[in-house]
Amino acid sequence: IVRKTPKKVNGEDWLMGHSLEACVEIYASGDLYAFLRNYEKDFPALLIVSSVRLSEEAVPDGSYISEDPAGLRVNVLPAPGKKCERCWNYSSYVGRDPDHPTLCERCTEVVKAL
Repeated sequence: IVRKTPKKVNGEDWLMGHSLEACVEIYASGDLYAFLRNYEKDFPALLIVSSVRLSEEAVPDGSYISEDPAGLRVNVLPAPGKKCERCWNYSSYVGRDPDHPTLCERCTEVVKAL
């Protein structure tokens, strides 16, 4: 579904170079939303993207509309933040830690524990 989703930024086509450059927005409601909430934290790893947002809110124009499962809508955008030099995920945390300014929060915690 993510590969089928049109990728647009400010109305312009966006060519995603690598999947980690992406933030996937998933829109669902009712039972489907409740089911997806159980796996929300696992979606970035499963989809191999930097971040995933799950929402019951109104779906933006241009989102991919799935027929199976019905009621699922997906939007793919550039991931917010900067690229972590260790894991290559994009994160708004990169640059916040003065001791490790090029690492995301997860990688900063790992490196500090070494």
